[in-house]
Amino acid sequence: MSDAIPTVLVTGFLGAGKTTTINRLIAHVTAGWGEAPRTLAVLINEFASIGIDGELVPDAVASLGGYHKIELNRGSIFCACIRTDFISELKKLATDVRPDLLLIEATGIARVDDLYAMMGQDGLDRLLRIEKNVCVADATSFHKVERTLEAVAVQARYADVFILNKTDRADAVLVERTEALLAAHNPGAPVYRAVRADVPFAEILSLESEAAAKSAARSVVPSAVASPEFHSASMQFRGLFDPAKWRAVVASLEPGQLLRAKGVIVYPEGPRYFEVVNGEYSEQEAPAALAAKGVSVLTFITRDDLADSLSPRVRDCRMKS
Repeated sequence: MSDAIPTVLVTGFLGAGKTTTINRLIAHVTAGWGEAPRTLAVLINEFASIGIDGELVPDAVASLGGYHKIELNRGSIFCACIRTDFISELKKLATDVRPDLLLIEATGIARVDDLYAMMGQDGLDRLLRIEKNVCVADATSFHKVERTLEAVAVQARYADVFILNKTDRADAVLVERTEALLAAHNPGAPVYRAVRADVPFAEILSLESEAAAKSAARSVVPSAVASPEFHSASMQFRGLFDPAKWRAVVASLEPGQLLRAKGVIVYPEGPRYFEVVNGEYSEQEAPAALAAKGVSVLTFITRDDLADSLSPRVRDCRMKS
């Protein structure tokens, strides 16, 4: 365990603000380390086959002695689907890079108990040491998803600390209700209210923690609601999109079907970054890294397998040349 990589794990349901949290952690670490020639590694895990979040995390941090960003897509790093890839990347980090700290952003539907079940297998506990398990909870929607999605409740029970995010979008009653739900799942974990994950990370990271031992020993009560099977659909298109047609397609998808969508759509007036979180659609200026691709890149996470039916509908949103 002495040679294991110190690790901060960031979990939370789809759209809660994990990538924003990772970026703030990178900034905090960069400022805290100062001129010391230290090395940071960041692992971004997305369920979809085309990664979006990785493009929103910096490719380089000049002030660090070393910086390594790894993207693992196609499933959750905590399950069998890409477990081999996860362990292989950890071995490379442990032997070739030896970072001073590893930040992991887990996919929003990850079963965190699977990670702790893996810790004693394949020498995983010799590769990484979880020093802090930070769970990001969406103040506007946690009360909805924790009832029906067991992975969300498990994420909460395994947390060392909560970031209760998007409190500016929820009224005081809902914020207090969500705090009570978090306490019911995990009474010992402190809760930090936040807007865009702006929290005192120095304080959070210095909290006393027994993450690995505590979490591995914690029993997870099976949910009365069967966990659904999740599906992802990733698409990439050239050409310009008709805004009205595209938004009509998104509006036709029921919130119960579409858990999350994000990406970049190229309109005649330029590229726009879009998100669907909890059934709410939004657009903003596209990040430079995604806009530079010059193509529309979209990912969807759904309860039903919509890939075959969704792809032609999205394709038909393109404008005729």
